[in-house]
Amino acid sequence: MTLSTFIQCAQAFEIAFLSDDFSVLAPFYSDDAVHELADGGPFGAPVKNGRDNVLEGLRLSVNSVDRRFDIRIPEIIEGPEIRDEGIWMRFRLSFSRAGLPDLSVEGEHLQVFKAGKCVKLAERLAPGHGQRAADYLAQHDSDLKPVASPYAPPPSAAYKEALELAARRSFVRIYGAAKSRQDIEAALMVCSDDFSLEAVSIPGRANNKQEAQDMLQGFFAAFPDYSVTLDHIAPDGSACWGNVTMTHGGDFLGIPASGNRIYLPFYSTFEFDGPYLSDERFFLDIGHLTVLMEDHNQVLLALAAAVHERQAAQAS
Repeated sequence: MTLSTFIQCAQAFEIAFLSDDFSVLAPFYSDDAVHELADGGPFGAPVKNGRDNVLEGLRLSVNSVDRRFDIRIPEIIEGPEIRDEGIWMRFRLSFSRAGLPDLSVEGEHLQVFKAGKCVKLAERLAPGHGQRAADYLAQHDSDLKPVASPYAPPPSAAYKEALELAARRSFVRIYGAAKSRQDIEAALMVCSDDFSLEAVSIPGRANNKQEAQDMLQGFFAAFPDYSVTLDHIAPDGSACWGNVTMTHGGDFLGIPASGNRIYLPFYSTFEFDGPYLSDERFFLDIGHLTVLMEDHNQVLLALAAAVHERQAAQAS
C-alpha cells in the first residue's frame, strides 16, 4: 500500500469532476469495491456495492451538490496517513455561489487497497455537517445552479486564488507525508519538473527531480525512519514547521551510524509552479542534530567541510 496510488486516484477524481467522465476512476477500483458513507446527507447513499455503482454514486453526488455552486474547493486538513486498515485523511470541502453564504463541510476519508485496487472507500462527515448541507440546499435551491450543471471555470480571480492556495496546502501535506514514509516517488508526484531541494542545515542541493531523488535516497539511507509532524502550514503554503523524529541508522557525511534517535524542530519554505512544489528549503536545528551522533566534533567538522565544498563549487 503506497501513497502513489492514493495520489493517482485523487487526481483521477479531480479529472472526473472536471469532465463528468467517471470512467477514469475505474482502473483504481476493484470489481467488488464498496463505498460506505456515514452521515452523508445530500452527498449520497450510505452504502454502494460494486465498482459501477460506486462510480455512479460519486457522479450523482458531484451533480447533486458540487456542480450547483460556482466553485468547489477540496483540501486535505490532516494526513494523508497510512494506517493498518488503509490510507486515511481528514478533508474539508468548501462551496461558494455568488450572492449566497459559503457552505463548508468536513469529514474523514479512508481508502483500503488490495493489489493496487481500492476495495473499500469509507467516508464519514463530521457530526451535523451532512444535515447542514441538506438544509443549505433546501433553503437556497432556487438560487443555486441546476442539478448536473456542466463544469465551468471559477468566475473570479478570488475564487481561483482560494482554490490554488488550498491545493498548495494539500500538496505540502502530501509531500511531508510521503517523505515520512520514505516514499520518494509519491513525494515527487506533487513537485514540478524543475523542482529544487536544499537542505540548508545539512549541506546539499538538488536542482531537478533526479537530483532530488538521489539526495533523498542518500538521506533516507542514513535516517531510515525519518518522520515529520506538521504543527502549522502558512495560509499560502509557503512555509511549514513542526518536528522531526529520526534514527542515525546509516553512514552520514562519512560518519558511521550511531543508532541514536532524536526529536528536533524543523522549518521548511516552499515556492510553487501553480499548485506544484517547485522549491523546498529545509532547515534543521544543527545544535540538536549534533546530539544525534556520538562524536559531536566529528559532526561539526564534517558539516563544515561539506559547506566549504559547496561554496567552492558555487564559486567555480
